[in-house]
Formats: sequence, C-alpha cells, structure tokens
Amino acid sequence: MRWRARGITLGLLLIVILEMQAQDFTYTNVNGTITITGYAGPGGAVTIPSRINGLAVTGIGTNAFANWASLTNITIPNGVTNIEDGAFSVSGLTSVELPESVMSLGTAFSYCSKLVTITVDPANTFYTSLDGVVFDKNQTTLVAYPGGGASNYSIPSSVVVVGSGAFKGGNLVSVTIPNGVTRIGDHAFEDCNHLSSVTLPSSVSDIGDFAFGTCYGLTNATLPNGITNIGNGVFFTCTRLTSVTIPRSVSEIGEWAFASCPNLTAVYFQGDAPWLAAYVFSDDLKAQIFYLPGSSGWGPTFEGHPTTLWVLPNPLILKVTPSLGLQNPGFGFVISWASNAQVVVEGSANLPSSVWAPISTNTLTDGWSYFSDAEWTNYPARLYRIRSL
Repeated sequence: MRWRARGITLGLLLIVILEMQAQDFTYTNVNGTITITGYAGPGGAVTIPSRINGLAVTGIGTNAFANWASLTNITIPNGVTNIEDGAFSVSGLTSVELPESVMSLGTAFSYCSKLVTITVDPANTFYTSLDGVVFDKNQTTLVAYPGGGASNYSIPSSVVVVGSGAFKGGNLVSVTIPNGVTRIGDHAFEDCNHLSSVTLPSSVSDIGDFAFGTCYGLTNATLPNGITNIGNGVFFTCTRLTSVTIPRSVSEIGEWAFASCPNLTAVYFQGDAPWLAAYVFSDDLKAQIFYLPGSSGWGPTFEGHPTTLWVLPNPLILKVTPSLGLQNPGFGFVISWASNAQVVVEGSANLPSSVWAPISTNTLTDGWSYFSDAEWTNYPARLYRIRSL
C-alpha cells in the first residue's frame, strides 16, 4: 500500500509540474494537436513540453518566442513538426537543436544576433546541418544561417537555392555565392546591414522580393546577365547604394525595387528599356539613367529621372533581340560606342587560324550603327569582331 500511495503521489506531482509548465505558454488546439503561440515564463533555459492536457505539441507558431532577449536555451521536443516564421526571432538563443520530427521550418531564427549554431538531429529526413547551418536533406537549398555565425561565409557548391529569409537580419559582412546557384529567395539577405558587397554568379536567374532590402552597407551592385525579372523591393532602402548595373536580359522590374536609395546616382542599363512597375526609383532624387547607344525604348526621362547616353571605353556588340540575329538581308547586330566614332567589322571563318578580314567600316552616328552581313550564307561558320579606327 505504501508503494502504491507513493506511486500515486509521484504521479500527481508529475501532473502538477506539467500543468505549471503549461501555464508558461499560450497555445491553440486544432483537431487535437497543440501549437505553442506565446511564452510568459522567466526565460533562461526553456523546455517546451511534448504534451499539454494530454495532447501532443506539434507546432511552434509565428513569433511565439519573439523578442525574448532573456531566452538563452530552448529544448524542442521530438514530435514538433512545424516551426513558423519568426518563432524565435530577436531572442537571446546561442544554439538550437532541431529534432527528428521537424518537417517545416520558416524564418524562425531571423535577427538572432547571438545564435552561433543550428544543428539538426541526424535522423531528420527533411533537413540536415553542416557547420551550424541548416540545409535541406540533399544540401541543395540553404535554409537557415545563424545570425551570430561567421561574418564571412562561403556557400557550399552543392547549393542551388538560397532559401527565403536564409540570412535575414544576420551579422554577415561578406558572402561567396558559388556558380550553380539559380535563385536567391525572398528576403534572403534582408537587413544584413554589415554586408558591403555581393557578387552574384552568372547562374543566378531569379532574385526574390526584398532579397537585399534594407542592406544599409551595400554600396554598389552588378547583376548577372540571365536575370529576366528583378522582384519587388530587391534593393529597397539600401541607403549607401551609389550605382547599379542592369543586365541586358532584364525585361521587367518590380515595385519599389530601388526605392528609397537616396545616394543612388547612376543606373546603367545594358539593354533595351525594361517594363517598370510603380515606384521603382521612388525618392531616389539623385538618380540618373544611363543607356547604351542603339538600345531602344528610351526617352529624355525614365520614370521621371533624366536619361543620358552611356559612353563606353570600347566599341560593343549589343546582344539584344531582335537586332541580334538573322535579319533581311543577312546576319546582323548593333554596334554601340560613341557618337561619330568609326569602327571596322572583321570576320573569320575559323577562329584557330586567327585570320581576320575586314568586312565593313561603320560610322556610329548618334553613338551606334547597325551592321548586316549579306554574305553570311557563303560560309559554313563565320565569326565577327570589331575594332576602332
């Protein structure tokens, strides 16, 4: 009887402790599963219960532990499958371990300046970690970089996608993005205020909304050719940005893409004028638009900003359609450089032979001239180059 009474006492004590723990949390019950929505305890080292009122805890909701500077350690029970955006943002966490059960991870750890490592249980089938950084299981998507991690980081060569909010609010100073990355996700580097420069490889074809928004340290940006669309607010409020080069492949620029950049003085377009959404250069009072002679769609102003010819140091073949390619009467392209300059177009049927012959001399009226080779069908292959006179 004594043993049974003691067992009952211990059982009741355990229930009381669990109930006291549950009082530190607010939560919702949806179809018999619990999602933690808030925390009201003392901070420090916190253990999230695996069950509340006998029901399994499966989720940690949006901003559930946000702004808890006194939160230094969190134990997440196995059974939690979903951790939502901002769940631990601006907290005092220094390290986190994600359990085997987690299947969905939002931008849960943004603005955690003290967070050095995020590790993942090796048995997790959705995520993995390498040097304290979270990736998908195949390490093709970078999911979450700890805000207090190394200030200089080289993304592994296996990565194809930098995930949404992956570096958001971090202390990053420089990042090396390997050739092979094709997409920079929404908000990927937003509020990385110490990031002074970034070089995007030629493989990047898609930059998400606000990818570099409010990166106050950025001073210039050159985007790789191949990008067709610049998303909304990509460089919004980059207050130190002074110049940007838009590749010829860009045909569309989203809302607020370069808005509120007060020190932006020069925007260089390598191709024809793209379609603009609203407020692309809003509040950029110093911005001047430069375009190449021979490109099309330009007037005296562009979204209210003055335009001027971009004079290059050397002549250039514009690789824009439809001017580049087969046209009547032959293969042609636009030569761009400086007004009234003269260039010679030379051709070669065999590059290894290095034998080049002049085809025509072109005067670049207004800084450009169209070249057409009516004899291109006489050669199995023909290469072109231009030189100044």
